Amino acid sequence: FDQHESDLRQNTSFHFMHYELVSNIVVNGEKTRLIDWEKAGFSDPAYVLAVLDTVGKLLPSQIGVLRKNLSYFSDNNFNNRYFFFRKLALIINYLWLYEKIQVEKIQPATSWTLESLETVLRREMSYASS
Repeated sequence: FDQHESDLRQNTSFHFMHYELVSNIVVNGEKTRLIDWEKAGFSDPAYVLAVLDTVGKLLPSQIGVLRKNLSYFSDNNFNNRYFFFRKLALIINYLWLYEKIQVEKIQPATSWTLESLETVLRREMSYASS
């Protein structure tokens, strides 16, 4: 991850973001509300998109459209940061799920399995080395 250090240090890429935006939109009839703003803060849009991508809240086509549009309005290193954060988020998800299943002996409500996360991680890491 050292090769991305300069990309991650660029302050120009940080914006006010809502970390759990997808799960905090409430629709009631014709009214739409955004809730839970206490978790808002300064964050990199590449990080937020990578997390949304890895938790499976959006379709791959939706991620593609968002990545294209966000990179258009961001700096030149947006895509590099997105791919870095995607790997990081996959590792964090794997460790979280491993801890839940192997240590706490509970099955959390998630579509991920340890095997599926490991497969995705291996694929992502092989792209990084080629």
